[in-house]
Amino acid sequence: MADFDDSFSEMYFQISPQILECFPKYRPPLNLYRFKDSVGDLEPFFYVGNRLSKEAQQELAELCQAGLIFVARSDHPVYAEHISEQLDLILMDTNLKESEIAEIISLGLVKHISSFYEQPVKPSLEQLTGDLLVLTEYLAQDPFRRKALIRRLSRDDSLAAVAYATVIIGLATYLQAHGNRPNRKHFDRLALGLAATNLGLSKVPQYIRDKGRNLSAEEERKLRQYPTAGAKILHKLDVREEMTVSVVQQHRERLDGSGFPRQLRGDDLEEAARIGALAYAFSNTYCRSEEGRGADMQQVSTLLTKKQTLFDYRLAALLHKSVTEAFEHMAPAQPNQS
Repeated sequence: MADFDDSFSEMYFQISPQILECFPKYRPPLNLYRFKDSVGDLEPFFYVGNRLSKEAQQELAELCQAGLIFVARSDHPVYAEHISEQLDLILMDTNLKESEIAEIISLGLVKHISSFYEQPVKPSLEQLTGDLLVLTEYLAQDPFRRKALIRRLSRDDSLAAVAYATVIIGLATYLQAHGNRPNRKHFDRLALGLAATNLGLSKVPQYIRDKGRNLSAEEERKLRQYPTAGAKILHKLDVREEMTVSVVQQHRERLDGSGFPRQLRGDDLEEAARIGALAYAFSNTYCRSEEGRGADMQQVSTLLTKKQTLFDYRLAALLHKSVTEAFEHMAPAQPNQS
């Protein structure tokens, strides 16, 4: 197999047999290109919209196994969507860029967090847990991969997207707090707790969530009890790990006791709950609140460091460090609006 220069790798992506298998068998969703050694260049092998014969499928599999099948990186949205359904492929493929992997992880996790919220049953929990284990393994292999994941966060204000942003920011803060050497059990349990922060809120009627002010006493009660509701759903699904449950139960608590649902304060809150509270506040502010809409990520993280009566200052400073490092040596970032 020939070596390719950087310009070629910028334009084309060499797909692995595992990624090929995640495409529809007879009708791949994008154009495929074959590398011809005799001319040292690519030629079309398959055009989207056509159908592969059995003979062509066999030839394609053999060429792919030999490392000779490519797709255009401009078709990244297409192959990212398919890879996001089988997230562990990012751990097997060395040809994906970190920015592409960040998009794939975002697509897969937002999709499966949403599915879990819609139907919090064992199969959807297992799918989500499996995806989160891929993410924690990806970060454990290289903690600085968090930078691309942070840069890829969008201002999507859906419950699942806010929870996904909470996962990324929370795990980044944990890595900073533990010198980039995560305890894997804790890291995995924290990830699930962060992903489930909006689980209880997803069961509160949309009109109450959107109302904002002038809530009735009953509406206010439902909103303030959503962390407990989320923890109860996890309990019914046999999720009993204290770290996971405490993040879900306590992510709206505050150091001064002004939070909910139990008005815990200070030392009542373990590190995981403090991280969850910070990460959720960051994501909720950046994605949903008027306070954060006109601000970039660094401004929102700076805002949290100033709320020392509400949040752990040491962890808030580490969160801010994570966000700042993600955008170092880059032009001012334009937020993803997807």
